[in-house]
Amino acid sequence: MMQLNAGVTVQILSDIFSVRGIVHYGTTGSANDSMSFGDVSIPKYVAFTGSWTWTIAIVNLVSLMVLSMNLNNGWPRWFGPSVSELDGQSMKFDSETKMANMLSFAAYNAPAEGKNLLSSVVFKSEDLFVDGKPMDQVFWLQMESQWYEIAKQLKVELQRCANESFCLPDDPKMVFGLKASTADVFIDNAAYRQFLFNEFGVSTVDQESAAVVQTAMASGIPVIVFRGVSDLAGGEATWSSSFLGDLACINALKAAVEFIGILGRRKILSSS
Repeated sequence: MMQLNAGVTVQILSDIFSVRGIVHYGTTGSANDSMSFGDVSIPKYVAFTGSWTWTIAIVNLVSLMVLSMNLNNGWPRWFGPSVSELDGQSMKFDSETKMANMLSFAAYNAPAEGKNLLSSVVFKSEDLFVDGKPMDQVFWLQMESQWYEIAKQLKVELQRCANESFCLPDDPKMVFGLKASTADVFIDNAAYRQFLFNEFGVSTVDQESAAVVQTAMASGIPVIVFRGVSDLAGGEATWSSSFLGDLACINALKAAVEFIGILGRRKILSSS
């Protein structure tokens, strides 16, 4: 429900007000070991990774190709593009050589791999409707390019301490150009965290960003995302604190406010 509510809220705001841009901020889990607590990610791409199609119990290479073709009106597509293949505001899955990204539950049986009646799921694309354009199928949604380039120039001193007694061991940093994912689940599972990073190159996981970005894109509204790392999505072994969420949100807000200030000084959001 989180992504649905986020998308509906953006749509209501754009219907009622004259919205010239959306700066979305919040907390996120990190699926990338190079990012830690308090860091702020400004992703270039975000995708829904909670949209699945269940496969039949026995899937081989041929049946997976048939499934992939059936899902896309007879044309084979794949579901895990690399950043180098991304182009423009969306990424289609046309490929003659790659198959759909699939999560097989049997691979995660404990204590050893084996058969599993849950079978597997194939990650799906999303239907994108933009005013004045035909419907398109996309997986990766791209931030507004001009805004993203401006954000890369930010110099923000992020907060290291939540209070006098709780400080991070290292100074948090801002990270640009990574890929984010959105799903209607709070991810607290080390194996799934590693799967998302290995299969899609996802560095952060949250529950709203893709919905905000897709709804803004549909209305032609510039959008950018700032997310502070509050947890490691199941990857943290020992260290955790309720202060981490506050610190992550503060740092994301500081970066977002500084970005809005730049837009204002450059009169990018001024009425024409």
